[in-house]
Amino acid sequence: CSVKLTGAVEKNLKKYADITWTKDGDPYDPKSDGDSKFNGFTIAEYKPGNVGKYMAEIKIEPPPGQAPEKCTVEFEMQLKEAGKVKITIDNRKKLSKDQKRGSKFNINCNAKLVNVDIDDPEDPNNVNWYKMVADGDDILIKDSVSYKIEKNNGSYQLTFLDAQPEQSGTYICQFDKESVEASSEIAINIKS
Repeated sequence: CSVKLTGAVEKNLKKYADITWTKDGDPYDPKSDGDSKFNGFTIAEYKPGNVGKYMAEIKIEPPPGQAPEKCTVEFEMQLKEAGKVKITIDNRKKLSKDQKRGSKFNINCNAKLVNVDIDDPEDPNNVNWYKMVADGDDILIKDSVSYKIEKNNGSYQLTFLDAQPEQSGTYICQFDKESVEASSEIAINIKS
């Protein structure tokens, strides 16, 4: 887009020009993501949510005697690398031994995120916990009298509050957000 400005308009562009931004076709306010300037913006911390197609429509309403101008500038922002996550069970070795009936213990799940934007990194609900069952319909685990789910010391934790033999089985820690999915599983045996 090229607009030739002359006279008073050239010296007082802010006075005569109006810039409207859109992102992926929706109205966009550059102030919401960073430092807005009259002729553009700077995104302070580039995140996956910033990916998109941006368009600036510039309308110039000069003083009488000059013709109005309109120009559209379009650009697209992309990430160099897609988002990914690596899930590990931090205390796998300790949990490979039989657990005692009535004991309290944790499965510690660590999620290393790259180019994944989550609202609250400390939210224990960023991962889901499941117990595998034979028919394939794994059971989603929630806080209860048997289990507590939390985020502690950087790990997502599934705590067995009063371990019972019927809780023995394979457990899954799964991350599934921002179109990125990963999981890790571990077998737990609670002896009678």
